[in-house]
Amino acid sequence: MNKWLMIVLAIIVVVGLFMFFKDDIGLAPNRNPSNPNPVVLPDLTANISMIKVTNNSVNGSVQFSINYTVTYSNIGNATSFNVSSLDGMSIKCIGGGGGGGGPVFTLQALNPNQAVTYQHSSTVNCYGRWGAVADVDYKNILPESNENNNYINISLSI
Repeated sequence: MNKWLMIVLAIIVVVGLFMFFKDDIGLAPNRNPSNPNPVVLPDLTANISMIKVTNNSVNGSVQFSINYTVTYSNIGNATSFNVSSLDGMSIKCIGGGGGGGGPVFTLQALNPNQAVTYQHSSTVNCYGRWGAVADVDYKNILPESNENNNYINISLSI
């Protein structure tokens, strides 16, 4: 009888200990009634960073070299799948005209906290307004924890 009592007490103690562990250890049941099923989703972001603008104008000609990077990151808590993305640049010349463009491409799946960076450069032959844009999952197919941080644009006067 004594042996059975000790076994029952040991089981009660072990079960009781698990009930009082913090949830972040992952052993206790979820005690957050406001969020009983936490959402696990990717969160893709786009960022543009200027590296350098160089004035290569000589003898009255106008020429600027612009170097920048586009970084796509997954700051969510789940792996994304392949999504359609785009980035590009444009110039609107003061005297009229301009141009631009960029590729639409498939961004490969990103793990949580993973990022990929692409280097870009462009040559501008006029004074005006230069701009760059990046949009990850621009078709909005991937469910994300934040759908409002997929697009970014920057511009500068040359």
